[in-house]
Amino acid sequence: MISCSETNKHLVTGSRPISTPDNSEVLQATLQHVVITFTANEGRKIYVNGKLINVADENIAPLATWDDSFALILGKEASNNHVWQGNIRLLAIYNRALTESQITQNYDVGVGEKFFLLFSISELVNLSNTYILFEVSQYDNYSYLFSNANIVNLDNKTFDQKLILKKMRIGINGKESSWSSLR
Repeated sequence: MISCSETNKHLVTGSRPISTPDNSEVLQATLQHVVITFTANEGRKIYVNGKLINVADENIAPLATWDDSFALILGKEASNNHVWQGNIRLLAIYNRALTESQITQNYDVGVGEKFFLLFSISELVNLSNTYILFEVSQYDNYSYLFSNANIVNLDNKTFDQKLILKKMRIGINGKESSWSSLR
C-alpha cells in the first residue's frame, strides 16, 4: 500500500510515465493499494484498491529495453528532483504479472498489523465472556480502521435468541460522534 501526494499522480517506469486519469481522481493523498502489472501481450495495467483503472498503455513492451545498469529508485529521482511526498507501507516485486483475483485477494488482506479489540456486553446479555469483537488495522498515519464487528462468546456458548444491538455509539478523539448512533 502506498499513499500518493495529490501533485504526484504519475507512476513512472524509466522515462515512460503511466498515470491514472486526473478527472477520475483515483489516486488520493491517503494510503491506497496500488498495483502495476506488465505482460508483453497486454502492456501495463494499474489497479487501485483492487480495481482495474482504464488507462491506455502506449508503450506495450517497456521492459524489453530495460538497461540492467539502472537502479530501482522509489519515491524520487536520483537527482532529487520531483520529490515524492508519499509513504510506502509495503513493496512487493514479483517475477510475473499477478491475476486480477490475486490482486483482489492481496487488497482484501490489507497490510500491517491487525488487532482484535473486545468490548464486553456480558452484563447486557446475561451471558459471561460475551463481547463485541472489532478487527482493527492502521488505515493511514492518522487513523485506524475498525471493521468486521462480530459478537463472540469466549466459552463457545450460543444465544437462545437473535441478538439485536441498539443505541450503540462510537467515540472519536474522546467525543461521541454525532453520526455514530445505530438505531
